[in-house]
Amino acid sequence: MTGPALPTDGDEQLFVLVARFDAAAPPGAVELLAAQPTCRRLRYVRATDVADSWTLIAEFAGAAAYRAALSPFDVRTTVIPWLSTAIAGSGVGEALLSADTGVVTSHRPTVEH
Repeated sequence: MTGPALPTDGDEQLFVLVARFDAAAPPGAVELLAAQPTCRRLRYVRATDVADSWTLIAEFAGAAAYRAALSPFDVRTTVIPWLSTAIAGSGVGEALLSADTGVVTSHRPTVEH
């Protein structure tokens, strides 16, 4: 598929954590992850059509930023145990395209296929 060239942020990477849960987060876990300096954006949503269905979406500027966000002691003792309860299909991936206010941005992948 070809089309017009997309704007790029050069060497910028974007890692996205998407984790689904069958129960609400423990108190303070979401706020603790959001407070990490390398966490760019975070959304914690509750499904409106399924009881007790929650999704965490967090963005980081690459793999190193993701690892840095998970490294403080309080994150390792609060957030990581909670993330380990995420249901199948949850995980971290790298965004290849993103859009904010209608402008699509291309991101450099960590691995070229």
